[in-house]
Amino acid sequence: MSVADNVGYPLKLRRIQGSEYQRRVAHALEQVALTPYAQRAPQELSGGQRQRVALAGCLVTDPDVVLLDEPLANLDRNLRASMEHGFVDFHRRTQATMVYVTHDQSEAMAMADRIAVMRDGALVQWATPETLYREPRSEWVARFIGQGSQLKVAGGAPGQRLSEPALMQGLAAPLEARTQPVLVRPEHIRIEAHSPAPSSAQSPNSHALTGRVERLTFRGERYELHLRLSTGEALLAYHHTALNEGQHVAVRLLEGWCLEPDQ
Repeated sequence: MSVADNVGYPLKLRRIQGSEYQRRVAHALEQVALTPYAQRAPQELSGGQRQRVALAGCLVTDPDVVLLDEPLANLDRNLRASMEHGFVDFHRRTQATMVYVTHDQSEAMAMADRIAVMRDGALVQWATPETLYREPRSEWVARFIGQGSQLKVAGGAPGQRLSEPALMQGLAAPLEARTQPVLVRPEHIRIEAHSPAPSSAQSPNSHALTGRVERLTFRGERYELHLRLSTGEALLAYHHTALNEGQHVAVRLLEGWCLEPDQ
């Protein structure tokens, strides 16, 4: 059987023939970028292409429920991005329920209405992508989802969002009083100004902390700054220009999310 025959086989079992059969097979092949390979034999394809044949054979029937287990694992980056759009379009068109298993957070964030985060076979949080990113339940979920820094502050409670004044005040407390874990995302950190080497964690500007640039990573549209505060805590920030390793800077933390401590 050719690639097209394999994709169309579920339709034959449903006794769908003629122009409707041809239309559905052609559309399914187009969705997985295999139209030029329609008349080839599966053994002439790569592993990733064979995976896409199986996927097309699933999508061709417009099922009510689809279970997808790492469907894009063997595909290159550009094709994966194209397939993500294909899944979203398929979902919008059919309203099928899609259960999608993946280790790639970007895939989950891009496509899901709800995400179930699993740890050791147990469900640790079930939420929308936005809620999961902005309001992770625990320290472990915060480490697992996205980038960010976890600090300890005085005050606050799990499930509370701290504004800049409360967050900076909590960080200014003595270390022994700082027991509440808080997540600070890189986009909520502002590099205020260059600063001389500090004698304490707090800069002369009472609204800013001081830190040293330990490492700089260029990401194309921005730089990632890996900072070390005077207390020894690590901080990840984004910045639009390059700074020098070893340079001291003043930073402001605009907001933080209080986490449940790991058990």
